[in-house]
Amino acid sequence: MATASLVAQARTLTIAEGLTQARFEVADVETLAQAPSSFDAVLSVFGLFFVDDMAGLLRRAWSWLAPGGRLAITVWGDVVLAPGEPLFWEAVRREDPSLEHISPADRLTTPAALHALFADAGIAAPDVTTERWRMPLASPDAFWPVIMGTSNRGVWDALTADGQRRVRAFVDGELQRRQVRLLEMDALIAVAAKTPGAPAPSSPQ
Repeated sequence: MATASLVAQARTLTIAEGLTQARFEVADVETLAQAPSSFDAVLSVFGLFFVDDMAGLLRRAWSWLAPGGRLAITVWGDVVLAPGEPLFWEAVRREDPSLEHISPADRLTTPAALHALFADAGIAAPDVTTERWRMPLASPDAFWPVIMGTSNRGVWDALTADGQRRVRAFVDGELQRRQVRLLEMDALIAVAAKTPGAPAPSSPQ
């Protein structure tokens, strides 16, 4: 299991650094239980949008925070792996118009969506900032390990072998013709602070 492997690496590193206060767990976040007011910070990095009940999870995470603690959520914005991913989808739709880009990340790609989610959870409105990233792209070939590490992989696998060859030829050709050397990405970071004495959020009826 990849997550367990990463946690094992983290444990090894913390032992080497003498960080005896660190503790690691592998668990399903939708059933994870922690004591109220037991953390100064709770952080989710590109993961919240995979959860069915996002507001419910936020509400529980908020309860884990001690007064003065902060809840931080990172999600993808509207621009992801551009122009490579838009070119990929242009070619895919030409091969099979029935295929559509369905990504869990699309649920939270704007500041308005994040504000609405925090409001649904009944917790403090977050400050939302946008980070613009630029990923160097050494060659068109370097794009494919990146795109295959995303939810687009399922669509790629649904194409025929000939379709895959045509999609790759189109994308490689366009990246080369446009001399693309950077992939552009936006990430949104939402941070909410738990004011001491603030009432606990109520669950929806």
